Amino acid sequence: MGRWLVVAISVAACLIGGLVVIATSPPRYKGTARVVLDYIRPDPTTGAVLPSKMLDAYITSQINLIRDFQVTGPAVEAMGFVDNPDIQAAYYANPPADGRDLHSWIAAQVGAAAGGSMVEDSNILEIAYIASSPELAEAVVDALRAAYIESGAAQTRRAAEEQGQRLATRIEAAKATLAQLEDMQNRYEDETGLTISERGRDEEAAKLEDMLRVDRMPVVVKPSGPGVAGILLRQLDGEIAEASTTLGVNHPRLIGLRQRRIALQAQVEANASRASSSAQVVAQNERIAAAMVEQQMSKVLAAREPTLRLRLMQDEINRLRQDINKMTESLVASRTLSGADISTTKPIGPPVAEKTPVFPNKLLILGGSAGLGLLAGCLLAILIELMGRRIRAARDLEAATGAPVLVGLPDYRRALRKRRRGPVPAQIETTRPPTAMAAE
Repeated sequence: MGRWLVVAISVAACLIGGLVVIATSPPRYKGTARVVLDYIRPDPTTGAVLPSKMLDAYITSQINLIRDFQVTGPAVEAMGFVDNPDIQAAYYANPPADGRDLHSWIAAQVGAAAGGSMVEDSNILEIAYIASSPELAEAVVDALRAAYIESGAAQTRRAAEEQGQRLATRIEAAKATLAQLEDMQNRYEDETGLTISERGRDEEAAKLEDMLRVDRMPVVVKPSGPGVAGILLRQLDGEIAEASTTLGVNHPRLIGLRQRRIALQAQVEANASRASSSAQVVAQNERIAAAMVEQQMSKVLAAREPTLRLRLMQDEINRLRQDINKMTESLVASRTLSGADISTTKPIGPPVAEKTPVFPNKLLILGGSAGLGLLAGCLLAILIELMGRRIRAARDLEAATGAPVLVGLPDYRRALRKRRRGPVPAQIETTRPPTAMAAE
């Protein structure tokens, strides 16, 4: 309290400074525009899904991207700031120390006034820009949003183009490897005389399977029966036996029946001979087929190692062909995506500018100035008190001199003031001894 004047002067000075800021600072208005970050769906280029652990880093990078030159640069071009004479005059009046050109300098100024934040409990990013008028803030934030969306689409196209180039290189390398394997396989087939299909099937083994399948089929030989001629022969024998009992030996009908029997007997014998020959042919064919199967089996067993090597080559060739087909499909998709206008961000709603300026905030500036003045005044008062300590009580005198206080004289000035206000007590003592008493 002894240094209250220092505190009061400090608070008053800070308040005056705040009033000067309020009076001299031009008003600033905030414009906002929103976009939807579609980070839930897989990436159109790689197909990867953003992990939840990397979500904060992704959002931070998107907010920083708003202030980057690849967003602010196209935005200032769209607004025509590069051709603005006033902005050019400000740039050439005080050129930047880092040697940036006009375009980069304007983009840096716009980026310093731009920002972004996520709407709570959503995947909506709000882009903000602070300008000297609501109309300018609304126009610039709209340009920033358009440039931000175009930047995302351009990044997707570049990623697709780079992936397409990588896939083209991998396809060429795979095709070269495939050609070497096919040439090696052809030479080995010529050396061994073996052939293997695209499915890895050995031709000699396939022949053996076909032979075994035919050999396993049962050969059905139709049993030789009497046939029609035999049946007629038995009927004719019955007629001859019946006719012999009633007719004479030289009867013409009996003679005709006997001649007819001779012809049927010859036919029955011929049929039996042909059936015996067919059975022999079937047995011979079975023996030949068994010999061929045994020969083919020996051939297959002898070629097991070369066949296995050819089959491994064919499996590798088939795998390379499948990889080439898949990479070719991905290459077509990447080239299609590199020429498309696809972005993971979509605009939502029109840009909005607040009519009330966000700066200067009078209450905030005055309240902050008063608080700052009070803090600075208290610190300054404490510092002055520590540097020049005053004696305000008997204990201060004892601490300064190291001797006990013998007597204290009354403060006649205080007594006089009290007398003017009312009756004076018989004896007035004070705990504020004068400077002379302290010297003694």
